[in-house]
Amino acid sequence: LDLDAAGIAHDRRGITVDRHLKTSNRRVFAIGDVAGGYQFTHIAGYHAGIVIRQTLFKMLWAKTDDRAVPWVTYTDPELAQVGMRESDAVERLGEGNFTILRWGFEENDRAQAERRTEGFVKAILDGKNRVVGATLVVMLAIFLPIYAAMFAGQLLLPPDQFMIVFGLAYIPILLLFSWLLGVAVWVARRYRLSRTRWRGIRLGQTGSANGYAWASIGYSILTSLTLGWYAPAAEMRLTRRLWNETFFGDRRFAVDHPDEGLAGPLYPSFAIAWIAGVMV
Repeated sequence: LDLDAAGIAHDRRGITVDRHLKTSNRRVFAIGDVAGGYQFTHIAGYHAGIVIRQTLFKMLWAKTDDRAVPWVTYTDPELAQVGMRESDAVERLGEGNFTILRWGFEENDRAQAERRTEGFVKAILDGKNRVVGATLVVMLAIFLPIYAAMFAGQLLLPPDQFMIVFGLAYIPILLLFSWLLGVAVWVARRYRLSRTRWRGIRLGQTGSANGYAWASIGYSILTSLTLGWYAPAAEMRLTRRLWNETFFGDRRFAVDHPDEGLAGPLYPSFAIAWIAGVMV
């Protein structure tokens, strides 16, 4: 980028900015990963809001505040963090100027019943007993009721009956999560389009999230029954469904239905790869 020629200071971590996200060249802002701070997507969005408030709405006092930045590390169990860590508290507050409260999940009845007691909650309080940081290590909460039902079934049913009951119970659970995923894809796309303009013309999406979700489930079942053979066609038809329900201003997009097979001219290449995979 030849930052030196533009008079923009930088180091190995990234571009040097102040709390207003201004660089040493007062006409240039830097946001996101290049600003050398937290490397998270939501931080980039937060930075964008700070810059927009200054440049468009003349809120020149807008500046960053990283005292309560949340993030999650997707491990098992998951690790969630917000605010200061213990090492940060030592550096910023000084040794002995803060209090740590810790509670282990081995004291939690549900954790004991599920035999997952390795988690804990830790809070950091400053000298005025204000929470300045917290750490949470816990199994993904949405699955806790499912595991609880499995544990109860193992206790109450013989092994052969448990496998049958759990197998039947797993079907509606799988359908529920598949339906939620389809709805989420449709709603997220509608939201993005509603926030998108081109030359003052807004994009939009109609149709039904429920209909798209069930279509996605149906295509997934077909893909499974055909050992993946139907995958390209399923992807093409779901994409076609989305675009046929997309508007640009008052005009609807129209995706043609060419009579060239299930997924177009690339299907023979996929067929070769599929047959090779089945034979191997």
